[in-house]
Amino acid sequence: MKKRQNRTPKITGSTTYRFILFLMIISMMVSSCEEYPEIDLVTYDDQPIVSSPIITTIAPPVGSAFAAYSLVTITGDNFSPDSGGNTIYFSGMQAEIQSESISEIIVLAPDVTGENLEISIVVTGAPEIATAPYSLANLSLEYAGFGNAEKSRRIAMDADENIYAMLDDRTVVKVSPSGDRTNYGTTSAFPSAGEMRVGPSGALYIQRTSQRIIYSIPPGGGDAQEFITFPESVGGQSVRLTSFDFDEHGNIYAGGIGGGLVASNVNGNSYGLDQYLDGVKIKSVRVYDGYVYLGREDGVWRSEIQSDTGSVGTAEQVFDWANSGSFSDSDLKSITFAADGDMLIGTSNTSNTSLDPILVLHPDGSTESLYPGQLLLPADHIVWGNGVYAYVNRANRDAELRRIIRINLLKPGAPYYGRGL
Repeated sequence: MKKRQNRTPKITGSTTYRFILFLMIISMMVSSCEEYPEIDLVTYDDQPIVSSPIITTIAPPVGSAFAAYSLVTITGDNFSPDSGGNTIYFSGMQAEIQSESISEIIVLAPDVTGENLEISIVVTGAPEIATAPYSLANLSLEYAGFGNAEKSRRIAMDADENIYAMLDDRTVVKVSPSGDRTNYGTTSAFPSAGEMRVGPSGALYIQRTSQRIIYSIPPGGGDAQEFITFPESVGGQSVRLTSFDFDEHGNIYAGGIGGGLVASNVNGNSYGLDQYLDGVKIKSVRVYDGYVYLGREDGVWRSEIQSDTGSVGTAEQVFDWANSGSFSDSDLKSITFAADGDMLIGTSNTSNTSLDPILVLHPDGSTESLYPGQLLLPADHIVWGNGVYAYVNRANRDAELRRIIRINLLKPGAPYYGRGL
């Protein structure tokens, strides 16, 4: 039987080395302990707190601002007062900031349109983004799909917002609000028109340029036929008409180069009214609020309608064209009214095409350009629709610019009485 052998562990060189190294590290740690000054630790709670932005109001209100034109004022709280501390988006499109403070930011609306946009405000360092619904509309746009090869002479609008355009090939086209286009009629007897209106029973009435005849196209379309022939002369002047309009009774008032103001009443009588026989050309006729308004070369005049059979009162000047400022070098072409009494005056100017085309004459006599710098000359013919849109025949010599333009006025126009008869 073998005896158990007692085995003693051997200490190798490698083990000795590791043990000595361990003792040296411990010794260095103990000998290096020194006193250091106390340091205040910086924690997240010690950082300045940036509160999240809050939007309370936006002006103009929803539905009243235009893309790439309107200044939008956002009021609220916790905006950054520092330049560059706020970033504003309209459904992802960044807006240009005009001014900013802790409670108000003003931006130029970006070039994006829609009824369901979202304004977002990002404040540097804030944990949350402020949002609010908004909308931006087009100030103006080319309308009805007319191209370079088509030249519109005159336009009219019916009660359903269908637009009619007489073209230089003696055709009349009708374009619906959805863009559907149909050949509505012809003007085989004459090539151009001074005025065109939708009148009683939905017929389309057309004034032959510089003549004394008004034609009509029956409801549903067809060729234009003679409707009214005015007297050959009034006050010793040959009657040469350029424009007309209906009053609420169905009477027609017309004027032009000679014969002053003439009328055709509901009894079928056509006659001169012995007004405006001074030889100044009448460019545009519009009935509004009990008066016949005339846009003439020297400004705007009016006569009160005194009966339901077409008699009128004494002529009075409403606005002297010499007082139209920068517009005084332009030619007055067309007038129409907003429901609140603002008058739009369309103009043309072939020598200075940088001017604004439409002058607004307010009821108090003050004037201003409509949307300065945004519209192009000329505004040869203006027709207000049945809502907030006005339509301009921009009968430019340049085929690239010759278009029908729809303008958003943000308010309704005054009634066109012929549309409702």
